[in-house]
Amino acid sequence: MPILTLLLMFAAGVVGGMLSVMAGGASFITFPALVFSGLTPLAANTTNFVALILAQPTALATSYRPELRSVGRDLMPSLVSAAAGGAAGAILLLKTGESGFARVLPWLMLLATVLFATGPHIRAAIIANVRVPLTGASLTCQSLLFLFSIYCGYFGAGVGMMLLGVLTVFGYDDIHEANAVKNAVVAVSSIVATAIYGLSGPVAWPQALAMMAGAVVGAYAGGIVAKRAPQPILRTSLIILGSAFTLYLFWR
Repeated sequence: MPILTLLLMFAAGVVGGMLSVMAGGASFITFPALVFSGLTPLAANTTNFVALILAQPTALATSYRPELRSVGRDLMPSLVSAAAGGAAGAILLLKTGESGFARVLPWLMLLATVLFATGPHIRAAIIANVRVPLTGASLTCQSLLFLFSIYCGYFGAGVGMMLLGVLTVFGYDDIHEANAVKNAVVAVSSIVATAIYGLSGPVAWPQALAMMAGAVVGAYAGGIVAKRAPQPILRTSLIILGSAFTLYLFWR
């Protein structure tokens, strides 16, 4: 493995780790980097999960401990939904296979980009039209978390912003608490999916380990920056990047 490629993986991991814990969208950086390093789409996807597995736990341990203590036991149903959904998504990906995943990949990137771009508007529309109290422990919320965790275990690009939208609708008015729960849900679903991929999936370990090291550094910094930095410019950049990569996938 050329040293330049490993440095690129590390750099992509740093940026991806920061994005992952701040608002979501890490895979808009890390997945294209893995594809351009020469991996097939399926290998890039499974490697991506392994590379980012420590991002959320790092942020939770260093920056979001007060928020996790505040949420307390209310977090447990969400973690169960995340584990079940992550396992289902990983199994679905492995059953789909290389050719099947390659066919749906451009559409998944399109879906992720559109949902990431329109997430705040969807959230505002739901809040404006839902007239009954909604809680994070409700069956509706847990069903949505389960479905998004399936998507997270299968592909996952843009899932962070989708989860923030759901959590905000269902009673997490404090953005930092919502971000802590989002990171915990993504962490659990990703860890379960990664365990399945590590046993059964094609993982490129040199790229994965280089990107993982960068993601830990980025996650530590991102957890600090997330509580201070405005995010409109960051969101716009991710939307542009996601749109460009989606067009590339349809073109090729």
